[in-house]
Amino acid sequence: MLLLFSSNLTASSNNKLSTDEILLRMTPEELIGQVFMLEFYKTPDSKGWGGPPNLKDLIVKYKVGGVILISGNENFVNSKDKSTPDQVVNLTNELQNIANSSNNTNSSSNTFLPLLIAVDHEGDGWPYTRLRTGFSPLPSNMAINATWNEKHSESMGKIVGAEMKALGINMLLGPVVDVLDRPRPTGKGDMGVRIMGSNAEWVGRLGKAYVRGVHLGSMDNEMRPRVSTVIKHFPGHGGSNRLPDYDVGVINKDIEELQKTELVPFAHIANQTNNDPLGVSDAIMTSHIIYGVGQQTKPVSLDPSGMKALLDLSEFSSWHSSGGVIISDSLGAKALKKQKNFSYQKTAYDALMAGNDLLIIADWNRYSRMEKALKYFRSEYDKNSDFRNRIKSAARKVIGLKRNLYKNFELESVLVNPAIINKKLNREEDKELIRKIAQDAITLIHPKSINLLPIPPSKSDRITVITNAKKGRDCYDDKNKSCEKFEVLGKNIIEEKIVKLYGPEAADQINPDLISSWTFEELHKLLEVGASSKDISVLQEELKNSQFIIFGLVDWLPREKTDEAINKFLDQVSLITSAKIIAIAYGAPYYLDSTFIRKLDAYYAAYSKIDPFVEMSVRAIFKDLIPKGISPVDIAGHIVEKHVAQLRKKESTDVSLAIRTSDEQQNDAPNTETIITPKNIAKTKNDDGFKLWSKLLDNLTQIIIAIIGIFGAIIVAKIQFNRTRSSSSSKIKFDKRKR
Repeated sequence: MLLLFSSNLTASSNNKLSTDEILLRMTPEELIGQVFMLEFYKTPDSKGWGGPPNLKDLIVKYKVGGVILISGNENFVNSKDKSTPDQVVNLTNELQNIANSSNNTNSSSNTFLPLLIAVDHEGDGWPYTRLRTGFSPLPSNMAINATWNEKHSESMGKIVGAEMKALGINMLLGPVVDVLDRPRPTGKGDMGVRIMGSNAEWVGRLGKAYVRGVHLGSMDNEMRPRVSTVIKHFPGHGGSNRLPDYDVGVINKDIEELQKTELVPFAHIANQTNNDPLGVSDAIMTSHIIYGVGQQTKPVSLDPSGMKALLDLSEFSSWHSSGGVIISDSLGAKALKKQKNFSYQKTAYDALMAGNDLLIIADWNRYSRMEKALKYFRSEYDKNSDFRNRIKSAARKVIGLKRNLYKNFELESVLVNPAIINKKLNREEDKELIRKIAQDAITLIHPKSINLLPIPPSKSDRITVITNAKKGRDCYDDKNKSCEKFEVLGKNIIEEKIVKLYGPEAADQINPDLISSWTFEELHKLLEVGASSKDISVLQEELKNSQFIIFGLVDWLPREKTDEAINKFLDQVSLITSAKIIAIAYGAPYYLDSTFIRKLDAYYAAYSKIDPFVEMSVRAIFKDLIPKGISPVDIAGHIVEKHVAQLRKKESTDVSLAIRTSDEQQNDAPNTETIITPKNIAKTKNDDGFKLWSKLLDNLTQIIIAIIGIFGAIIVAKIQFNRTRSSSSSKIKFDKRKR
């Protein structure tokens, strides 16, 4: 393990060269390699994907600029049996050692250029949090926005930055700063809790805080951020009708309309004039999306004129010209493969010429395709001067980004120490921060007041829990039997939390024997077929006899057959049960429409399925937690713009108070323009002495008043005691006479 950390620590003799000096020494192959960021299968030297070559061969021969780690490609495994952090840190060190060996064996520039090592790490567990086992459990973007707290967003960024730095990962493909203009629960463009919210201003504010946090959390000893950020998906996916996983999306808006909503967060985070350099993102990821009203036929990621029109806007021109890097989304996405006459190498060429500086070569699944693209670029480099200049410009951007991350291009300063990795991850103080965010995010959607909520369950109440316990898997290869499926939200997790918090060994408020857990699939069978089996007939009796029925919703999409069970249940709920019906959205809260929400006795939004949010949602049901969150998307009467207007009014009031306080302090303060003389010094001393004596007299007066109060209380108590004693004595004498 330590071998990778300690080997080949040879510093480049040209380490102090400027970016331009490095570029002048690089071969065309090396310049071209810098603009490629490759995915890979398993390990750098693994066979497969039609190799040879393998990733190691491509790095050594072409000086590839970066790689992307993907659990689906089995680059690492989220496993309790095999430490995921150890796997990743050993992998990143191995990759950097390979990059260094390419400098020693096959480089005319004789300069070690560290690899950019990137990962998706958005939060909310599977599928968009690649690193899970052994790492801090991150909430979703929407959960963070539900707190409306920029400090919370910055805190999450700090945790991510610190953990990525510890692993040797130096590029975060995030955060997502798309704006949801309106919920589309049945559409293919729906991004769920990956989106922060529907108010562009607040998405920008929270996104900027997150970026700042990543940079702060990844600072080295010289106060240099070691993790770069890539905000995505430019110019904004929130209003599109498709995701790249399905097809090229379309936004029927011109640039002026985009500037009002979609582009707002990107512009805010690219703004370099607000004295917040750490809040400025290093890079922007372009999306495979068509914008405009009918005239465009190419996605912006491949459209030079469309990209130029956006980047020439005043909001982005300064950022872009001063080193801001443009990165493509996956150039093997289904959205592109569905295009007419799709070609891997031509797609990469078009992406570069459109203005992307770094090309993410993912979903190609063949090393031979990658090498063909590299060779194609080399051929075009000699023939096409525009292409040659574009390669040099892009390579300069990529190397400039690496310069920002590392003061020295020395292997020793790039490698990380595996021996200390576990001390940096999943720390208790970070878990407490995440619990606090969960407390602040839980939202009561229905009813409007906590006073209308049902009384919490008691020991005599029967509770039935139903979750749409979906299953996921990390690897893309369905034939891989070693890659087992796992529950995204466990069937029993809500029941387990209830028993842990309110069972006999805790608050002793419920009877564990009266709780049962079921799935949407089982409910679907009951509603569609009836009590066709013994298990389903038990569920039927449970529903009939329960006092509480709790639904746990996660990534709930009505178009999936079994998930429609909750709609069918609520449609006939009065015929099935008289129980109190409670629902918790562990994904986006807008999948239930207003008609069905009104049939619930309580509807909570948790926005995230990670453990702290499940716990806090259960506490809310039992009224141990007062929901403080506000939905960041419009849902069932919760209008986001109303809340934003209230926040603006409050912030305006706070600013006015701050100005007034500042003015008052300024009026009370000594005149700073007074000429200092011995007389003035004496006067100041006398004034200070007077203030001191006044303060002492005030304190003395308070002490005297307190003493008088104590003596008064003693006298009153003594009088009362004597009266009581006298009364008791008279009673005794009376009793004696009576006898």
